[in-house]
Amino acid sequence: MAKRTRIGPHVTTGEPGVYISHPGVDVDNVAVPYMLDSRYKNLDLFTYGAVGMNRMNAVSETVYYATVTIPDLGYQPQFYANMVYASNNVGGIPVNSAYWPASGVTFYVNQSNNAYTPLYTGVWMPNRTTICAQSNIDQNQVHGNMVLYYVVFKNPESA
Repeated sequence: MAKRTRIGPHVTTGEPGVYISHPGVDVDNVAVPYMLDSRYKNLDLFTYGAVGMNRMNAVSETVYYATVTIPDLGYQPQFYANMVYASNNVGGIPVNSAYWPASGVTFYVNQSNNAYTPLYTGVWMPNRTTICAQSNIDQNQVHGNMVLYYVVFKNPESA
């Protein structure tokens, strides 16, 4: 029967950690990659949250925007964010429909002819401590609520 777990020094490097081998493979067999090897850091959650987005009605569009301030980690962290339309609306935008992007990119330009889809939408970090989001919808009759959801991770190589 194979030993599958080692908590302590690595069998060849002596580096302390937690090591778990795949089923049927002995943890001392370094020819096969471990199922878990604590020497390799994963993304650690730094912070997360949700914030209601402000709404401004312009001449031909409705603009949703939000800014979130996070503590400075000393480097640009990795983040994921999404804007969700969270209201019933006569304009036809589906409730709880998610908008772009799924992660940190600049403005996305939607080529749709649908008057209720976003024209310019994006979530970005202009610096190490600020998450910005904006969605311009081509219809000034939109009166619902939009929420920005965000998750920020520590960079394992910089942490």
